[in-house]
Amino acid sequence: MNQACLVTFLSESLVMPNAALQDYITWEAIDATQAKATITYNGLSANGIFTFSDSGQLLAFTTEDRSAISADGTVQQVAWSVLFKDYKTIDGIKQPTHLQVVWNYDHGDLVYFNGNNFTIELYPLG
Repeated sequence: MNQACLVTFLSESLVMPNAALQDYITWEAIDATQAKATITYNGLSANGIFTFSDSGQLLAFTTEDRSAISADGTVQQVAWSVLFKDYKTIDGIKQPTHLQVVWNYDHGDLVYFNGNNFTIELYPLG
């Protein structure tokens, strides 16, 4: 469960100012549109791949570091994705307004979160 929490935080890090720049997250370029990020905290690590459009918009995050637990209690490693869609400029910041979170099972994808009109509200500290 702790690794799942780490990778969930990592998947959201690019929509939260400064989160992606913390010392416990490292970055490695893969190619012009993909980067691998690794988060390490309290001796536990998780990683995933961020995919961007040619213009720099975040399109997706994928990882193998999530475990799915079936109704019968069976635990299995399943690829997990977050899809960022429908960018709009809100308060001067271009941001995704549609998020999907997907378990990528071998037999097909299971979208378990499909949020339309998603907004990010930023508040100054202090």
